[in-house]
Amino acid sequence: MAHTLYPFECRQAKLTYAGKFLVDIYFQYADGAPIREKFNFGHFPVSLKSPLRILWKKGCEWRSPAFELQNLPPTPFPSLPFIGHLYLFRAKEPLHRAFSKLSKRYGPVIFLQLGSRRTLLVSSTLIAEECFTKNDIIFANRPNLLNGKVFGDNYTSLPWSPYGDHWRNLRRISSLHLLSSHRIQTSSSIRSDESRIFIRKLIQFTNDNPKKAVNMKWVLFEFVFNVITTMIAGKNYKIDAEIFQEIVTEMSRVTMEANVVDFLPLMKWFGFKNTEKKLGLIQMKRDKFVQNIIEEHRRIELEEGKCKGEKYITSIARFAERGT
Repeated sequence: MAHTLYPFECRQAKLTYAGKFLVDIYFQYADGAPIREKFNFGHFPVSLKSPLRILWKKGCEWRSPAFELQNLPPTPFPSLPFIGHLYLFRAKEPLHRAFSKLSKRYGPVIFLQLGSRRTLLVSSTLIAEECFTKNDIIFANRPNLLNGKVFGDNYTSLPWSPYGDHWRNLRRISSLHLLSSHRIQTSSSIRSDESRIFIRKLIQFTNDNPKKAVNMKWVLFEFVFNVITTMIAGKNYKIDAEIFQEIVTEMSRVTMEANVVDFLPLMKWFGFKNTEKKLGLIQMKRDKFVQNIIEEHRRIELEEGKCKGEKYITSIARFAERGT
């Protein structure tokens, strides 16, 4: 483990291809201690052979961040060009378990280079507390990810907005007017009613189909969807639940592609060219879905007058009109 504490520089790397990529790398430590490692990167399409050779040659000029900045936490060795420490993670292993193994091996604070993203892994309660108390402003910002650009309206929504005046204003509106204790308490009857309907549905289904399995994923999704839409607009949108589930499923699928591009930008040229376009199409569907709810709510207000009790959608519309 001692070598993880020292900065290093990639001096030479030889890439050979024989149905699979074999990498022979020569590393030179800052203190002069050399090391040679061999890595097998498995099978790649033959069409990628030449581009990867060129990219690797350029990547060999790269230096580890620890070589440039001597004050970083320990980092696993080696951090490879372009992919960094991504080779330490396995596709079938849950991410939290992979992080747990790394922290047990290298310590409570680790510096990881995940593709193009620098990451600090903290697994100590005391250090985490210090991060979010003494240094909370430093850790308050959010990375600029492709999902935030598209789904967060160019990083302007609350989950994606960078720390600053705009984010503080959104948080104030959310905590004081939308998610205040009083507002949550007044909507408790909605959650209770939907919970009773949910349980009755399960009992009815099991009585009618004693030998048939219940699709709990869909039933729970419908339950949460009904609670949210009733709280927001004062109406249950059961008919639209399937449409919204399709949007969410599509979002989850394309979001995985966006994550690859966020950490490995070069993958835009290898099968991920249209990722941003796909995200944009999903966002258009989502906007249309929400806009239909808003238009219907406005129509009901015009026809029947103001509804009893202010709904979330009314509060949001009022703030939008004020420009706050």
